[in-house]
Amino acid sequence: MYFITLLYFAETHGLKFSAMADLNKDYIIYNLQEAKVEIDTLLKELHENRCCEHDDFFPLMKHIFHHINTAWNARYASKKETHEYAEADFTRWRQFPDDLDMNQ
Repeated sequence: MYFITLLYFAETHGLKFSAMADLNKDYIIYNLQEAKVEIDTLLKELHENRCCEHDDFFPLMKHIFHHINTAWNARYASKKETHEYAEADFTRWRQFPDDLDMNQ
């Protein structure tokens, strides 16, 4: 049953099994670790009542989403692409994913 569900997910999201195996795990890990650092910082500041204003909250959340979005959007980028990316790649990767339907 799990395999059928995986096949359905892959088919409905335009994925091929060979592509699923080619995740750029190092780049994903890097970006998720960076997001975690920012989340930990934000939580600490919130717990210590040092971050309550928009001017503090907004940049931290923006940085968190930058790394989470990049982890998702660049998940199939090659190591070369992630080391030698162009400004257009950076801009595209950091945007909210348009291929991740949160309602499914």
